[in-house]
Amino acid sequence: MWDISISVCGGRVCPFKRGKTPLVLLAAAGIRPLKVTISDVEIDGMDATEKIVGAILSSEWRIEILFSRSVPVAGFNLIDPEEIFKITGVPSVFVLGEEPDSGAVEFALRRHFPDWRRRLEVLRKPIGPHRFEVPGIGEVFLACYGIRPESAFIAVRRLSMFGKIPEPLRVCCMLSKAIS
Repeated sequence: MWDISISVCGGRVCPFKRGKTPLVLLAAAGIRPLKVTISDVEIDGMDATEKIVGAILSSEWRIEILFSRSVPVAGFNLIDPEEIFKITGVPSVFVLGEEPDSGAVEFALRRHFPDWRRRLEVLRKPIGPHRFEVPGIGEVFLACYGIRPESAFIAVRRLSMFGKIPEPLRVCCMLSKAIS
């Protein structure tokens, strides 16, 4: 169960920067990386979902679960988990370091984006965040779509070697930081 995953991490974005940034996608079998794909996405754009769907559909492996550190990547370029699930059947798990401040996020969206309602709707699609305790490590917050929170936690724990982040996602984020 969940043997093949794809992890997504957007490149670092400086405040008020425009243009493109790398989106790193890492396919893995368990904790073993299989393939890294790098796509450029628009900072604050809406093309991350399209790039992720393309990577899943063109993969030589049957991707079973998607991991990301958050719904927004590359600024406020949003991953739409409903669209991904509808097209590919792949559930999404967002491994959050802390519980998001929904009020501050909504304020930022209203202030900077004419399509803030659409973006807020995408941000509200995942179920959660749900708080789970990782023995000896601390708490982790998971938001998910297409998978029960308890099952998402089992997948996260199974793939976590050095803390509370699944190893493929941890490596993906390290690669993203290194190239951006």
